[in-house]
Amino acid sequence: MSTLKAGLLMALESAVNNSLTYDPATQQALRALDGKVMHIACTMPPQSVYVLFVGEHVELWSLFEGAADTTLSGSASAFLGL
Repeated sequence: MSTLKAGLLMALESAVNNSLTYDPATQQALRALDGKVMHIACTMPPQSVYVLFVGEHVELWSLFEGAADTTLSGSASAFLGL
């Protein structure tokens, strides 16, 4: 993994988890996903990110050796349209 991608994932993970501290309802809802893994697969440009749900926060990984519980895939423009 490139240093740039690692830094971006760390910054995004920190931003998401900091935002979650302001939303206790979402934190509580995340508990139901504890231990689950979501694979986000961007087809253009080709990138992958794994979202691990851990208690009331998330971890973002560039690699995951197990099987994801669900996968979202699409182009960057499709993700931006969500």
